[in-house]
Amino acid sequence: MYTSLSVAFFILVASYLALVLLAKRCAPGHIRGRTVLLLRALFPTWRFFDDLAEVPVLLVRFRKAEGEYSPWEPCLPPLRRSAWRVLLNPEGNYQLAAQNLLCQLNDDIDLIAGEDVEALRESVSYALVENLTSFELKRRRLLLPGDLFQFKVVGRVQGGTNEADALLSAEHVL
Repeated sequence: MYTSLSVAFFILVASYLALVLLAKRCAPGHIRGRTVLLLRALFPTWRFFDDLAEVPVLLVRFRKAEGEYSPWEPCLPPLRRSAWRVLLNPEGNYQLAAQNLLCQLNDDIDLIAGEDVEALRESVSYALVENLTSFELKRRRLLLPGDLFQFKVVGRVQGGTNEADALLSAEHVL
């Protein structure tokens, strides 16, 4: 009467329900065994954003020939939203990679703190952010070779407008 597929499905659903009941019974503070702790990986947690944290933002300004510097502006342009981006989103992936790079530079800034600014400027994350800034300026066709630019990493609290400078770069030539 029952096929092996329906029996396997029933066993799978029953196992999942048993795990859900076990997870509900074992509150996070009461988990004792390693097995139960490993089983928690099967269930999603919705406490991703418990704390507000600083989000590093990359600002850039540039100077053509012997002119004055432009005002600070965001280096990475905001993304346009569309339904198509749910399926294919290379720009979103690029922005996430760039944001991850800024977080890494921010961690390097915290690690080196005020010890040695030259060591920070020789770090890999600094060089990559410099290349990212240069790439964005070339892509947006704002500068010609030989023009100068400067970038600044600013820590901005999510949901707020408070900004604190984390790093001001030296002048770089495009």
